[in-house]
Amino acid sequence: MYNIPSYTYIAADWDTDKSIVDTLLKWKDDPLIPISFNYVHELKQSRDTSLNCSIKKSLKERMDICHQFILIVGENTISCRAGSCQYCSNYNSLSRHCNKFYTASTESYIEYECRMALEKGLHIVVIYNSTTCDVKKCPEILRQHHRVVHIPLYIEAQEPIYNYQGSQISYKKTRKPNIYQLRYYL
Repeated sequence: MYNIPSYTYIAADWDTDKSIVDTLLKWKDDPLIPISFNYVHELKQSRDTSLNCSIKKSLKERMDICHQFILIVGENTISCRAGSCQYCSNYNSLSRHCNKFYTASTESYIEYECRMALEKGLHIVVIYNSTTCDVKKCPEILRQHHRVVHIPLYIEAQEPIYNYQGSQISYKKTRKPNIYQLRYYL
C-alpha cells in the first residue's frame, strides 16, 4: 500500500522559546544525534497578519495529519495569551463577539493546541526548558493527564576541573542536552 508519513506538531511560546524549537530541529537534522521526526510546520505556515481564528484553523489542519504533539514549556508558557480573541482587532469587547461573525474564544494558541492534541488522541510529550519538570508551568489541561509524558530538555552533569598540572581538583555542574530520553519519546 502507500507509505503515509507521520508528522510531529510542536507548540511553544514563539516569543521566548523559539530557540528551543530551533534546537530540536537542528538535532533532528544532525546525523550524529539519534532524534527523528517529520515536522508538520514545514508543510504549511500561517501568516502573522492573519486573524487569530484563521491561524487556529490552519493549526487544526496541520494537527489533523499529526500523530505526535510536543509542547515546549518555558518560563512564560503558562501566561502566554497570544491567540485569544480579546487581542484581535475584530473582537468587540462590549458584546464579547467577533465582528466577522466567527466564534469568539479566550483560548490562547497554546491552550487551543493542547486541547486539540488531547481531543485527537495524539501522543503528547511536554519538554521543559530546564533540568527539571515543573508542572506548574505546564497548561492546566495537560498537567495531570495520564497520556502526557513530561521530560526535561537538559540533565545536570558534573564535569571535573583540573589544575594546571593536570590533576583533578573539583567538579562543576553543567547542563547537557537530555538526548537519550528525548530519543526514546520522539
